[in-house]
Amino acid sequence: MADWTIVLTTVGAAGVTGGLGYLGIRKSTELTKKQMTEETTRAGEQIEAENERLRIQHREDHLRNREATYHALLTADSQLAGAMGHGIGDAQEAFSKFEHLGNGAAIFGTDAVKDAITAVIG
Repeated sequence: MADWTIVLTTVGAAGVTGGLGYLGIRKSTELTKKQMTEETTRAGEQIEAENERLRIQHREDHLRNREATYHALLTADSQLAGAMGHGIGDAQEAFSKFEHLGNGAAIFGTDAVKDAITAVIG
């Protein structure tokens, strides 16, 4: 006949060990989930911060381009005015440059500039 004390002790010890193992794994899993959630949140914040930095940089680049286009357009306007008395070839070349820069101002400029340059070129 079997010694029930040994069997019950062994089953009890196995149950306690298994239960403690299960609780340990469960706690470890919860910690891992929490860490993953925190890291995902942190990564999302970093991505949003980088996107904002890129938006600001793009805006600055756009404004620099607009400034350079306006400056070049004003220079071309002066050159066009100066070329008017020097013959058709010079005037045509100056107008082509002015028109090219005017198109740039219409693309990159504010609505007021766009309307004004369209009226002048048209």
